[in-house]
Amino acid sequence: MKMPVHYVHHKYGMWHHNFGLAVDWWDYVFGTYKAVDWLTETELQQARSSYLELRWW
Repeated sequence: MKMPVHYVHHKYGMWHHNFGLAVDWWDYVFGTYKAVDWLTETELQQARSSYLELRWW
């Protein structure tokens, strides 16, 4: 997936878009997908975490 659509759904208050939990193709099927630039400047500058580290954002 290009972006975590369910995370973006809550982060930006998209109450009519991006409902997918694990896959985004449901939003394409039902016409509810909306692409956004979801990473802020601060998030882009953060160090990459290891594969074993959980992200709780």
